[in-house]
Parts: sequence; structure tokens; C-alpha cells
Amino acid sequence: MDGGVSRIFLAPFQGRLVPQKEWIPSPTEFVDTGPQWSPDGRLVYFASTRDGFRCVWSQRLDAANTPSGQAFAVAHFHTARRSPVKLPFDSTDLFVARDQILVSLGETTGNIWSVKVTE
Repeated sequence: MDGGVSRIFLAPFQGRLVPQKEWIPSPTEFVDTGPQWSPDGRLVYFASTRDGFRCVWSQRLDAANTPSGQAFAVAHFHTARRSPVKLPFDSTDLFVARDQILVSLGETTGNIWSVKVTE
């Protein structure tokens, strides 16, 4: 995605293509990508730039599987050294398990070398 916003939609599984009018939109429009269900189906995790950095966020769902309340931050990556922002946005890997979340991060490091030059 180059600029702009994206939006996550939820659609009930019905064994067929769900008409767009039945899709349930996320409450806000940000650059949100890579949605993943929690194992119990009560949360949707995703990568988002809603705080100015590419971080992991989550949205609670109510009993009807509609968004409930505001999305909340799960893991912030506000450093230049290690962040998912080092990867192309559509390549942000996010995997959710019962007791862990795996996310691909890029890392930038550097060194300063000092050499005394003799004549």
C-alpha cells in the first residue's frame, strides 16, 4: 500500500462468497494490514500505523462478531533499530497462537570505526 488508508472488514463464514453489504467494517480507517484471528475468535490482531509507527494492534469483538470498543496496542516498535517498518508493508508477517504472537522484524545496525592514520 502506497500512502492512503486501508480498512479491515469481517465477514461471516457461510461456505460461499459473502456479499459486500454483509461485511462488517472496522470502526476506523488507518493503514491496517495482515489481520489474524485469535485462537478463541474474540480478537483480531493486525499491523497498523495508527500511532505513526508500524506496531501490532488488536480489536475486540462482541458476541455478534462486530468490533467492540477501540483497537488497542499489543506491541510497539518505536525504535529505528528493530521494526517491521524495515519490511515492505505487504510483507509484514503476523502469526497468532494461544500464548504468543510472531511478527517479522527488520533490523538496522551500524558501527563507527576509528583508525589512526600514520604517515
